[in-house]
Amino acid sequence: AIADEVDYNTEIEAGYYDNDSIEIIKLIDQSEETVKSISRRYKTDKKLRNTALKIASHNCELATFKGEKHTTFLSRNNDKDYAEVHHLVPMHAQEDDTFIKDSKLISLDQIPNLIVLCPTCHRKIHYGQDQDVKLDLELLFEGRKESLRKHDLNIDMGQLLSFYKISL
Repeated sequence: AIADEVDYNTEIEAGYYDNDSIEIIKLIDQSEETVKSISRRYKTDKKLRNTALKIASHNCELATFKGEKHTTFLSRNNDKDYAEVHHLVPMHAQEDDTFIKDSKLISLDQIPNLIVLCPTCHRKIHYGQDQDVKLDLELLFEGRKESLRKHDLNIDMGQLLSFYKISL
């Protein structure tokens, strides 16, 4: 839900991961780490969020793919354009049997699956008309599909749309 994503983007955690660390496929134990908390959120790594923001220079990646610039406002946390981090493959898909390797789940909380968006584009992904969201997801997926595959997040566009309940 959008509240989950907003929470994910507002908690402050110091530090970043180095390039070598984000190239490693992240595996997690199914029984422990995928358990939802009381608020029904999946555990996410705040340092990964920071790293995604840093890699994207706090710029909306959807705007970049479209050749546009989406400006927001300066964040009080870092004096950079405010941006939010979105899981391209939604965290609720972690329960899908698609993401298993060596009897462990392949975490959806890793850099290739984290997309930096301006608040407007982020809300559009969650609440926009299906045909508009589909176009944006296609663009984002095309830009990320190779890095997703490198991290064993092997899905196609049809599967991605199904996670968003889009059937167009």
